[in-house]
Amino acid sequence: MLAFTIILIFSFTSGVLAVTVSPDIEFVVGNQTYKVNHTMDFDNITIDDSYIIFNNTGFYITSVNPINITLFHIHTNITGASDGDKILEFNATTTEGDVWFDLSGFPYTTNYTVNMSGAHLINTTANDSSFIYFNNSVWSEEKFEIFQYGDVATTTSSTTTTSSTTTTTGGGGGGSGTTTTTVNTTTTALEPGETPEEETEKEDKEPFEEEIGEEIGGKIQSPLDELPEDVEKQVIVSLVIFIIFIGAIAYWKRHEIFKLEKKEKKETEILPPSKPIMKINQILTNPEDYIGNKVMIDGEIISSRFLPEENKFLYEIRDQTGVINGLSKKAGYKGEGIVKGTVRVKGEKLYIEF
Repeated sequence: MLAFTIILIFSFTSGVLAVTVSPDIEFVVGNQTYKVNHTMDFDNITIDDSYIIFNNTGFYITSVNPINITLFHIHTNITGASDGDKILEFNATTTEGDVWFDLSGFPYTTNYTVNMSGAHLINTTANDSSFIYFNNSVWSEEKFEIFQYGDVATTTSSTTTTSSTTTTTGGGGGGSGTTTTTVNTTTTALEPGETPEEETEKEDKEPFEEEIGEEIGGKIQSPLDELPEDVEKQVIVSLVIFIIFIGAIAYWKRHEIFKLEKKEKKETEILPPSKPIMKINQILTNPEDYIGNKVMIDGEIISSRFLPEENKFLYEIRDQTGVINGLSKKAGYKGEGIVKGTVRVKGEKLYIEF
């Protein structure tokens, strides 16, 4: 039964009905308690047994233990946000256990960066249901910040040059003279995710790399130049065979089915080449040609979550052409590989059952 302790204060602002929420108001949804850090105005708030929606941003959170959510910021126009804009900020507190954050209201195919307590957690893409997903299993009080893709939590510094000049003037019987010393100090911008120590190591390598570059510009004798002609041919043939061998291994590895991430790894199943590889946009563009048929997709599973009402796991599958959901009773699929399953439809949503 839905239980919540709230007092809603309705006020008119510029002729528009708004819901004003103060920090002493709590919304209880299942084992989740929601509140705000400071007084905030919302156009609307929707509360259900399993979720709550502030304006158009929905919180569908799955937690085995009671969890408290404190809102700091919600972007007023997510669909019109620009790269680098902060979309959402909230604190989450629980005791332990894996918590899934399924958040709605994000434009389809838009990319987002999720930071947790100031550190980068994950990059994610909104699916065709306008959801993004991420989870956390190590707990204290954590702050989650979501930025539209392009704003990555890294330490950066601009390039600056500082010059200092020391002038010494000599006098007396020894004559006079002027000595000028100039010291230039340059600070270079760090790459995303790069630490100052890594930057220093990169700078130490640069002079050596420049020397190598100069040598490459001149004449460097190949070890093959010293070999007899017949031996040289054998070496070349051996290299070609080796390259072909490595390529074959890479192709085989690419066409492994996803491994289950469990304590004991199962043997990898190799799919027979019974059907051609399909592109996701082919299925999405002409669904009537594929519903009920088995297909194979060469792509990547980028997220997963458990659906209690289905007793199955929902996967998000992506290739170069698009994103489609997958549904399976098995847990732990992740990474790149071949997804083999049957195209199904529920309502207006397509998915791959495997």
